[in-house]
Amino acid sequence: MVNKENTSLEIKNAKTDIALIPVGATEQHASHLPVKTDAFLAEKVCEEVAKETGAYVLPAMPFGNSIENMEGAGTVTLRPMTLRAVIFDLTESLFRQGYKKIFVVNFHGANFVLKPTVREINYEGKFNGKVFYVDSAYGKFEGAKMDLHSGDVETSMMMYLWKKKLSLKNVKNVSPVYNRADLDWVGMVSATGGAGCWGFPLNATLKKGKKEFENRVAFVVKEINRILGLYNNIK
Repeated sequence: MVNKENTSLEIKNAKTDIALIPVGATEQHASHLPVKTDAFLAEKVCEEVAKETGAYVLPAMPFGNSIENMEGAGTVTLRPMTLRAVIFDLTESLFRQGYKKIFVVNFHGANFVLKPTVREINYEGKFNGKVFYVDSAYGKFEGAKMDLHSGDVETSMMMYLWKKKLSLKNVKNVSPVYNRADLDWVGMVSATGGAGCWGFPLNATLKKGKKEFENRVAFVVKEINRILGLYNNIK
């Protein structure tokens, strides 16, 4: 594995043609989690994945499409077409560096533009290589159906990975009357009665966080190996 901590020479000498682009967000995560949560978890997971795949892992993309969280202080958002343009530029840079298998690993549920962007890059066919999309956003995991944002899953993982002690004072579990699709027209903070949390943060434990982290790493590694097995057989 090589990452932002390595020198250019060390990255060159690693001789890998696999690169990971973790994509997160900078947005409100209720009163108990930092705005960096998605980007922080994206980078932590991808660094572990890179150890198993030998990939070059980029620093996490800290900004995504967070328009549904703009009611919360500290949130910044990119328009979908801006995020699309960033992914185009990053993948082109990596292709020009000799990387042939680039994985865009998403850790923020609202980054919907990533999948069609990956498809567009591949079908343009400008470079000798492929870009692959791996969705590791929180709602994809068992038990997380109604634990959408700043809930049990994210809070547990941050308990395990973030060195700062979390305070759950004044935090509550929230199950809104809305569906996830309603975030197209009502903001997260409004939908959750001002809490900014959709789920069960009070159920979080460090033990669960360790398990969630390990499961997330295993999921991404498995998906990368599945894709590479197919790709290497047909290229």
